[in-house]
Order: sequence, then C-alpha cells, then structure tokens
Amino acid sequence: MKAAVLIAMMVVGLGGRYAQAEVPITHLANSDNWSAFFDGHCYLAEATAFLSFQNKDDFVVMVLFDRNWSLPKYVKGAVAISVGHWTASLKSDGNDQNKLIYIINRNFSVQLFDAMQNSDAINVTVGRALPRPISLIDSKETIEAFRRCAGIPDTPPNPFE
Repeated sequence: MKAAVLIAMMVVGLGGRYAQAEVPITHLANSDNWSAFFDGHCYLAEATAFLSFQNKDDFVVMVLFDRNWSLPKYVKGAVAISVGHWTASLKSDGNDQNKLIYIINRNFSVQLFDAMQNSDAINVTVGRALPRPISLIDSKETIEAFRRCAGIPDTPPNPFE
C-alpha cells in the first residue's frame, strides 16, 4: 500500500507524467494512511492520493486529486477543510482535469498541521460534494516528519491555555 502511495504521488505531483528519477526518494515516515518522503522536495500524502502536500520555499502546495473528476480549465471553486474544531475555506489556485491545487502560506500551514496532529480525521469538502473524511489515526509521527523536512514549526505554546 505504501509503495502505491509513493508511485501515485509521483504521478499526481508531476501532472500525470512519469518522473525520470535523478534524485533518490527518501522515505521519512509512514503510517497506515499517510506517507512522508523527500525527493528534492518534502511530500506528505494520504493513502488514496486524494490529498497531498508538497513543500516549496515559502509555501506549501496542497493537491486534491480524483481520477473521476472532469474539471474545466481555470476552476476557482472552494474547498472546505475541517480538522476537529479548526475549519478553513480555500479557493483553488490552479487545476487540471483531475487535480485542484491550493497554495498555502506558512501561517496557514502551521495551523493546519497543528490541527491535523491533534485530531483523528480531516474532512475535505470540494464544492457541493459530500465531505470526504480522511483518517489521521496514528499519523502524528508521519506529519511531524513532513514538518521537520519542510521546516514548518509547531505553534508556540500558549501559557494561558
């Protein structure tokens, strides 16, 4: 299953093109539903490759992929994300027929990954579709491995909480 995630992520991340691997792929951590790896960039992907993250210099790219989609060019639809009590809504920054792309700034990514590490599920709702729950059970170490690789810090503790 984990090898399938890695292969799916490489294909999805490259827009469906196969990679000519010049950089070795380093597995950072795995859980039942998530894999973190490095191939020149840091990646975090869930098992079905529906939801994945790739670190860039100053931001994180979130990708939603569904081979059953048939999206027109330049879709600007919203996605709602809920993780425990934390919720957010994003407009897509790009797409292709099967993939929506979201650019996430560092402050947002800190909040998102903090919430993910402290919850059992993330719910992703694309447009008017039903929410798609994705398990986060036993994924804390895998998410932490991605954060360390990507340089995404934890939120500093609040002494009043």
